[in-house]
This record gives sequence, C-alpha cells and structure tokens, in this order.
Amino acid sequence: MFRTTALALVLAWSPLAALPARADGAPESAIGAAHIAGGLSLASTLKVRVMEHYMMTGEFPSSNEDVGLGDPSSLGSGALRSAEIESGGAILLTYGPETGVDGGEIRLVPDEATTRVRWTCTTRDYARLPRYAPQCVHEGAPASDR
Repeated sequence: MFRTTALALVLAWSPLAALPARADGAPESAIGAAHIAGGLSLASTLKVRVMEHYMMTGEFPSSNEDVGLGDPSSLGSGALRSAEIESGGAILLTYGPETGVDGGEIRLVPDEATTRVRWTCTTRDYARLPRYAPQCVHEGAPASDR
C-alpha cells in the first residue's frame, strides 16, 4: 500500500510526467522514471541503515544481513527487482524492464574521505537519470538505454 501511494505521489507531484522526448524521437517514459524514483526512495531508507551500522561499529556493512534486512530480492517490489547492500556499504538497486532497461542498475556508494559521509549515485544503464535525479551521474555507455 505505501509503495503504491508513494509512486502515485511521485507521479502526481513531480516533474517526471513532463519529461522531454529523447534525442532519437522516442518518448521519455514518465512511468519508467517513476519506477526508478521509487527505488531511490527505498535507497534512502537503506542509507539510514548503512549509516546506523557505521556509527555503531565504525565500519560500513557488507550485506543486507549486517543491517538486519532479508535477501536483496525480498526488498524488491514492482519494477525494483532487488536492493542489495554490498561491500563497503554500497547499495545496488536492480530494476526490471518497466524502467526501460531490464536488469538496469543504480549504485549508491558512501565516501568517508571527509569528516562527513557523502553518497555518490552512479549508473551505466540510465543515461537520462540525472535529468530527474540530479544527485546521480551517468557513467560510460548505457546497456540498453541508447
């Protein structure tokens, strides 16, 4: 219920529904963008779990189990197939075809190089992600989002 409501709010109250057409003339998928935004919303919760673990142990977790969460696929819902905490506290979101890229990934990585932990968000699969998630960067050639 919450995720459905959150997705409806994302569609209703964000600029996602008015995304421009792609350079190749195909329409940008507002629904795909909303599915991605839903996963990024879940990632915010995972970031809190990662930071709590870091504050208690002085180390970043290396798995969902380290922060008391189940199997990565158990956190998936709809277009989000899985949400996995990896080595160093990185969070890997893997999406289904509803986002426009079957198996598309977004990775959020904590960096403790300063006195404050900062998160970087990168993807190789969603070239237009920075348009609606400016905190994210597209790196390299996308898998299917050409």
